[in-house]
Amino acid sequence: QDVGQALKVLRSNLSLQMTEASGRHLQKLEKKLSDEFNKVVERSSADFGERLSKEGAEINQRVSKIEALLRRSTERFTDALDPMRATLADLSSRFEEVESKAMLGQPGEGQSSPSRLKQQ
Repeated sequence: QDVGQALKVLRSNLSLQMTEASGRHLQKLEKKLSDEFNKVVERSSADFGERLSKEGAEINQRVSKIEALLRRSTERFTDALDPMRATLADLSSRFEEVESKAMLGQPGEGQSSPSRLKQQ
């Protein structure tokens, strides 16, 4: 039971860490995108008429940079989460094994273990 409880705590902590990492990542990304957007707006507001065509090219270039940043950032984020997901899946699997071993022979007459209920 102690092992099962420890695995539950580990799984819960890992889920919390993944959620916190996601939040921090999204905040950083939002700030970068906001900064890029503000730069574009500041530059576009001055001499709008004569700079429109030049700014259009610059905006397209910045949009391309933002898209590349989003792609790289998403790839890094996904790469960082993959080991956590694997660990979480492993912990879940181990927890189910421990739980099913602990439940063998324990249910009273007419009762089913949680593992058996899932199978039904």
